[in-house]
Amino acid sequence: MSTRANIIVKGNEYIPTTHYYKHHDGYIENGLGEMLALFVKDTKNIPNEKFMSMFICDSMVKFGQRSNVQEISITDSVHGDVEYVYEYDKNTLGVYIRGNNWELDEDYKQWRYVVLVSEDVYNLNVFGELKV
Repeated sequence: MSTRANIIVKGNEYIPTTHYYKHHDGYIENGLGEMLALFVKDTKNIPNEKFMSMFICDSMVKFGQRSNVQEISITDSVHGDVEYVYEYDKNTLGVYIRGNNWELDEDYKQWRYVVLVSEDVYNLNVFGELKV
């Protein structure tokens, strides 16, 4: 079964909030979440409007075709069948976790939220705790 995920890059008064969708490998550990977290940790001061293009280019250089970032597509909203919703805003990356608990409402803001990377947070050990 595919592990679907959305990525939300928050907008501001000049740029809109943008939604992206990944149909598989959206899980945190050894998946999209870890790739995003490593990118945010290693690349400081990423402007929101350049986040996804920089992430995709960086991932292709580091991991080539096996990164599967070329399969990320832009979309208009959070999909109803996702297990993870990653959110990036001003050098902070967090994740809303539904996991396989399909009884949770589709409103991802009601799901468990964890900060993966910020100015004072970066702990890959948290990934093991997030398995659902």
